[in-house]
This record gives sequence, C-alpha cells and structure tokens, in this order.
Amino acid sequence: DQRRVLDEMREEALTASGILSGIPDGIVVLDRNMRCTYWNEAMHALTGVSAEAVLGKPAADILTGMNPDEAGSIFSRVLKGETVQCPDRLRESGGIRTYLWERYSPLRRPDGTIDGIVGSVSDVSARQAIETDLRASERLLTNVIDTMEDILLITDLRGKVVQVNRAFLNVLGYTRSEAIGSDFPYPWLI
Repeated sequence: DQRRVLDEMREEALTASGILSGIPDGIVVLDRNMRCTYWNEAMHALTGVSAEAVLGKPAADILTGMNPDEAGSIFSRVLKGETVQCPDRLRESGGIRTYLWERYSPLRRPDGTIDGIVGSVSDVSARQAIETDLRASERLLTNVIDTMEDILLITDLRGKVVQVNRAFLNVLGYTRSEAIGSDFPYPWLI
C-alpha cells in the first residue's frame, strides 16, 4: 500500500512538472527565502537564462529587470497573501526590446500556509506595438479633425457626442469637455 501511494505521488509530481513545463508563459517559483526553486522552459526563452543557471539563486540575482525596492515591496505583499500584477516592463537585451507582463501569487501548501511565490511572465511586445500604433493613429486622426475649417461633430449610434473639432469650439464657444458626452437635444441647438 505504501508503494502504491509513493507511485501515485511520483505520478502527480510528473504531471505537475509536465503542466508547468508546457505552459507557454514563463513560470518562476521562489521559496520563502526568495531562492529560485523552479524555472520553466518559457522563462528560459524569455530571458535567455537556463534553469540550471538560476535554480537555488536569490531572486535579486535572477529577476534583474526589477528595481530591488520594488521587488521587495511586491514579494512582501505576495507573502502576505496578495496576488500582485506588475505594469508592463521593458526588457532590453542584445538590442532586442521585449515588453513583459508579470504577475506574482502566493504558493500555498494544502493547509493554506504560504510557502513561497509563483511568478507568471508573458511577452506582451505585440500588444504593446499595437497599442503604440493605435495611439499614433488616434493622434493623427485628432490632428486631421482639428485642422478642418468646417465644424465637425462626431456622435455614437445613440447620438452621444464623442468628438468635436477646434472649429466647433471656436465658433460655438464650448469647451471640448462641455461638448463631449452631450446627448440630443444638444444645448448649442436650443
């Protein structure tokens, strides 16, 4: 019976290891002493650093993109039970710019006690590029609209004002904040 239990435990460990290694996001596990106990292949791909090079090392030595004070604050919150999502972080290595999204959660034992930290790291460079392009496109559209000499008012399908141009503001004397969000009947028509 003891052999069966040990075999089941080994099988569960292999399954858990397979799950963690197959996740496309980088996974790092830190013990309560902030030493790395797990580093999956996706973390290797994101950082260029192998698991062999980081296992047993302090978090400060392996998570080099983090400000030490910020990391200390984040990890302290996580060890108190909070999941912390970090703002996108720019990582530059070998002339390559990568934006990383990170979330750190408590690693809990079956009894609920916190035994360490699990970090999940994703490459969000494509999303960042799309957001940058979208902001540039919005600025271009706003500039085009604002340089029009005719009054322009843009509404959504319900008639709520979502954009006005400078000509609208200059001719009618409203501010952008007064006009945007207005519903029909519009005050400047009354």
